[in-house]
Amino acid sequence: MTGGDKGKALEGLRKIYENPRAFKVLPYRHNMTPDGTTVETGFFIPYYEQALLPEFQAGRGLAKIEEYKKFLQEERDFLLSDPENYQKKCAERCWTAEEAFQLEGQNKFNKMLITNQLAQIKLHKVGPRPVKGYLDYTFKGNKKDFKNLTGFRWIENTNGPI
Repeated sequence: MTGGDKGKALEGLRKIYENPRAFKVLPYRHNMTPDGTTVETGFFIPYYEQALLPEFQAGRGLAKIEEYKKFLQEERDFLLSDPENYQKKCAERCWTAEEAFQLEGQNKFNKMLITNQLAQIKLHKVGPRPVKGYLDYTFKGNKKDFKNLTGFRWIENTNGPI
């Protein structure tokens, strides 16, 4: 889709892709999202559906999807110890549009730290474990009104709702 591109052109493409009707583009309904949710976007074909290697071609331009995905996943897994190149490979050979756009955007999260953490989880099966707890809010003047909210703190508690 993008070949791992960056810059203004990619950001413009993302806007059109995410809101095709606003740009008078024919919308495409699909579930090629990270969680399988059905969405309406611009047109997208996952990399694994177009096998250029003859051993993964099923004929008439179709791929042997499960076999090809397994092969591509093995390629990706070799790069898990090199998160920057892993992320670039996923953007260049994207399975979802989110992967195609992951090198660019207005994301406020540190993409490399997230990619490093994901690599540690996939490669070494290590990472932070979720804990239950609740938020304890602090209010100005002890008036429990969200207009007076000054902050909050996390309190770990096995019976917590979060």
